[in-house]
Amino acid sequence: MDQKDKRIHELEQLVKELLARIEELERRLALNSNNSSKPPSSDGLRKSSKNRSLREIDNKKFGGQVGHKGKTLNKTDSPDVTIQYDAEICNACGSSLSNIPVIETIDRQEVDVVIKKLVTEHKASIKVCCCGRKNVGIMPECMKAPVQYGANVRAMCVYFTNQFIAKDRISDIFCNLFQLPISDTALMAFDEECANKLTLFNEVVLDAIKNAAVKHVDETGMRIAKKTEWVHVISTALLTHYRINSKRGHLLRGIIGKLVHDHWKPYFTLENVIHVLCNAHHLRELKALIEIDKEHWAQDMYDLLKGASCLKE
Repeated sequence: MDQKDKRIHELEQLVKELLARIEELERRLALNSNNSSKPPSSDGLRKSSKNRSLREIDNKKFGGQVGHKGKTLNKTDSPDVTIQYDAEICNACGSSLSNIPVIETIDRQEVDVVIKKLVTEHKASIKVCCCGRKNVGIMPECMKAPVQYGANVRAMCVYFTNQFIAKDRISDIFCNLFQLPISDTALMAFDEECANKLTLFNEVVLDAIKNAAVKHVDETGMRIAKKTEWVHVISTALLTHYRINSKRGHLLRGIIGKLVHDHWKPYFTLENVIHVLCNAHHLRELKALIEIDKEHWAQDMYDLLKGASCLKE
């Protein structure tokens, strides 16, 4: 092989390598949260307005289907308020009905809520005994300040926080509905109080999940105090435990049983577990093989998994 042929061969090899590299990069660019395990936050400006659900469109009408057992409000046997409506005169002849006995009653109930600020004043009397001793009435232990928020207010604030409502919006809710000002500092104090009281409960829940036959793990990033932190979740069908750590790879230890996850490599370092890979992520990976790589077998596998899973409707 002369110098020219050798150079041509080298260039052909280089072209093959570059084409392979281009194909790899194009595939990476085509991957998103819809056809891979990448989180939606990684889609950036390419976020699609289309529904990312793996459930396929069918011909079913919106709402409850035929045969579906619906839910409705049920009457109560002990209403808080009862209003009686009596017919005073006959709407045919105009005669008085005041002395006519009732033969039947039509009952209808209206369910509503009462939005009201309730202020309870606690007064401790002071009495001086004949022996000269001053005695003060004992208030509830929780009453420590001249004016403070009650247990219901604190509980509602924590509940709204756990519904992912921003602190300033929670303040607006209490100001608008109850004319009750609550600062961000107070809201954070309520969260801390609740967290401290639930410490033992959290430990019991986490221990139960670790020893459950099947559990699921996942993690996602979030900004806390202008820094990226990681929220780790481990859950069963009935129990869920969240924890926050600065490291994504800070995994729980002491887990046994089957562990369902999304193929993230660090999870495979956990010992004494049976690794179960999430079928929803399998379907996403198969979509990439179908749409990007044009693998015909991937469609058959996709249909098989859809048919065998609860995602099929």
